[in-house]
Amino acid sequence: MPLFEDYGVDLVLAGHLHTYRRRGHIRNFRRAASGPYYFVCGVAGNLPHDIATAHKLDIVRGTRPEFGNYLFLEADSGRLSVKCFLPDGREFDRAELVKKGGAA
Repeated sequence: MPLFEDYGVDLVLAGHLHTYRRRGHIRNFRRAASGPYYFVCGVAGNLPHDIATAHKLDIVRGTRPEFGNYLFLEADSGRLSVKCFLPDGREFDRAELVKKGGAA
C-alpha cells in the first residue's frame, strides 16, 4: 500500500478476499480524505467466503450470503465512475472519483 501512495495511484482494484468491500481512500493504513481509493472485488471462482466481520476500513460490504459481482468503470476528463453489479444486473454499489486539475 505505501508504494501506491508514493506513486500517486488513484484507484486500486484488488481481489483475494472472495468478497466485495469498498474501502475508500486509505493513507498510512487508515481512512483518509485523499490517497488511493480501494475496492476489493469478488467472488472469484466457485469459492465464496462468508466473511461476516466488518473491517474498520469498510464503507460497503458484500451481501450475505455472498454472490458474484462485477465492476463497471466509466471515465471522462477528471472523473471516474465505479459501479458494482450483482449477477442479475442489479446495481449494488457505486462511487465516483474526481481528480482535480487533470484526467482521472
